[in-house]
Amino acid sequence: MQTALKIGFRGEIHRIGVDLTSFGLPNLHAVFENTFGVLPGTYVVQYKDVDSNVVNVVTTEDFDTACCILLTMNESSSAKTLRFFAVLISKQTSIFDKVSTTVRQALDSIHNSKPSEQRSEDQTGATLTDTIHQTSASLGHTLQETLQKTVDGSKVVLDQAKKSWHDVELEHTLKQAAENIKVAAAGVSMYTQELVENIQKLHIAKPSTAPAPEPSPAPPITVPAPTPPAIQSEPTISPSEQAEPAQRTANETTKWAAELEIIHEIVPDADPTIVVALLETSKGDIQVVLDALTS
Repeated sequence: MQTALKIGFRGEIHRIGVDLTSFGLPNLHAVFENTFGVLPGTYVVQYKDVDSNVVNVVTTEDFDTACCILLTMNESSSAKTLRFFAVLISKQTSIFDKVSTTVRQALDSIHNSKPSEQRSEDQTGATLTDTIHQTSASLGHTLQETLQKTVDGSKVVLDQAKKSWHDVELEHTLKQAAENIKVAAAGVSMYTQELVENIQKLHIAKPSTAPAPEPSPAPPITVPAPTPPAIQSEPTISPSEQAEPAQRTANETTKWAAELEIIHEIVPDADPTIVVALLETSKGDIQVVLDALTS
């Protein structure tokens, strides 16, 4: 009669059918080793009893007891199933097992000794004390090494995490600084343009109060004196002709009075003659004049 056998190791579960009349604990070990690749002596077979307690299967009697308990638990079900799982034996478990075995052997030797043999009892007690001390020292040393390795590994991981975080923060800061410089440069350019436009609007809003041009004096009438015919007199320049360049400069200054005032507010040391010439050349474009003066 085939019985379902479920075996598990590290979350992996396999199901096979076995005949309990010829299937024993050695066969169960062989199934675990062939299925999961575990080595003999590195694991222990366990199962859960009625109270969900984990019980080790070490001897043939343990295996027979486990089969009876598991089959009884599944008595109400039509499918009879045995569930076993393997757990690796850790170094700490081996140490505790060694302590437990040593203490058990020492206690057995004490109970089996005769009461009259006081010296033997003293020797057994001393042996038990030495064994406990040695085992405790070995256990403490092993736990200390494990703890130190864990702390060292944690420090390395933490240092690597901090370094990666600092690299990310530095890259982010440099990128943000570059973006801020670009924004600041664009803001300065826009501020300068807005300043020029606001000054222009301010002066356009003011009523123009340019002074009226002064009337030019009437040129005096000159009567040429009679000269001898043989001598040619040099041509005389009238005062009206001498006043024409000055009058032209005054007219140009009056023409660009508003622009001159705007430019002088921005560049106070600019030469009015050069500014007027630049305004005439650029046809009154203040931005072109400012670029020419500051370049």
